[in-house]
Amino acid sequence: MNQNTKWSPEDRELIYNLVKNAPGKPDWAQIATNFPGKSAKQCYDCYTLLYTCSGLQKRYEKWTAEEEYKLFEFIANKGINWAKLQKELFQNRSISQLKNKYRTINQKRKNENKCDYVQEIKSNTNNGTTEMDEPDNQDDIVQILKKIL
Repeated sequence: MNQNTKWSPEDRELIYNLVKNAPGKPDWAQIATNFPGKSAKQCYDCYTLLYTCSGLQKRYEKWTAEEEYKLFEFIANKGINWAKLQKELFQNRSISQLKNKYRTINQKRKNENKCDYVQEIKSNTNNGTTEMDEPDNQDDIVQILKKIL
């Protein structure tokens, strides 16, 4: 099984049974040995995604712009609290999905800002000024998302 392949229904049933029949806390490294090419974390994520969250259908869908906006708005207003965020707004998404989406968008924003920042420096250098501050707070993120959405 390739690392990037989706979990088959048989795989999902097997992982469920392995966890269900595990004595005590599941040994994810041991469970992963049943899935060549999959890591212990991937097995854990598969199980938690399938069996500890509600709204199974939506979990595999792409993020909507509205969801992305809600994610950043929550963080801007209440700070980073993944469990609370999941409980209040994203019961159908795993905490790992929330973190990954946040980090992905944040990294893209930083890369875009770096390009804009370099352009501003070049234009300001041509104007005789050299001072620039790169925005890097949650309010800036929300403002950027509002413009995009």
